[in-house]
Amino acid sequence: MSAFVNKEPVANKYMKDVVDRYDCTKRGAAELATKKTVAVISIGFFGNVVSQAAYKIEFIEDAGGINPFTPPDDTPGAAISYETLEEMALAIADVDILIDESYSFDPPSYTIVSCLCLKVTVLRRSWV
Repeated sequence: MSAFVNKEPVANKYMKDVVDRYDCTKRGAAELATKKTVAVISIGFFGNVVSQAAYKIEFIEDAGGINPFTPPDDTPGAAISYETLEEMALAIADVDILIDESYSFDPPSYTIVSCLCLKVTVLRRSWV
């Protein structure tokens, strides 16, 4: 769009600023003494999955986190699927940070805790 209105230099400067700030944050995160494990999950209609999308893993690592899962067959972008919520809960029990991408038909009433606690009898950790 910027090329059509002679604003390409402004857009390039803005983009450079965004990239510079991202790189600065990435360098700062690399210096953190403790690394937290992070999982991107989705529970619902399309199954119970831990995402292994390459860009999500890159964001996790750039932010100083660790992906504790290995993609199935080392296939980039693959997701790890679980038949039951119990299996998924056990797999993510020791994860420090959960990023929940679940879809809910009633978003105001949805929380990861309510979803898992209704369907899983024992959780080894509590999530905030």
